Amino acid sequence: MNEKKSFLKEFVRLTAIAFSSVVLTLSAIGWFFDDAAAMLHLGDAGLSYQTIFQIFLFSVTNSVLSLVITKIFKNMMVLWQLIITMFACLTASGIIVAIFGWIPMDSWRAWLWFAITFAGAFTIVATAMVVRIRLADKHYEKLLTDYKVNQEKEKPV
Repeated sequence: MNEKKSFLKEFVRLTAIAFSSVVLTLSAIGWFFDDAAAMLHLGDAGLSYQTIFQIFLFSVTNSVLSLVITKIFKNMMVLWQLIITMFACLTASGIIVAIFGWIPMDSWRAWLWFAITFAGAFTIVATAMVVRIRLADKHYEKLLTDYKVNQEKEKPV
């Protein structure tokens, strides 16, 4: 039961992060570039309800993929998990983008830009994760060292 709660909590967290990141990014793009706003159905009033729901489905899909891949490949090195997750999410995102018509199918430049942007964003996220993991490793190594020192001090002579 605790594992299900943990999975659900992580799912909600990942979905919220993905959803809010995409909405904020698209809003900023629409604000600064009018031609992008038309492509993304932003209009004068901002994101339409339809686009917001599509972004939510996009976020849910990528969150589920990320969690399932992490669970399936839990014994695999984190770097390989990230690479597999990136390709799975890129594929799923491409399908979602095509289905919702966010990028015209005949615009290879837009698709190339989408792939580059996706890879760039994923690289930033992956780098942040690796840095966080390394900092946590250093922290736990220090705790372990301190624990060993304390155990040596408390040992009877």
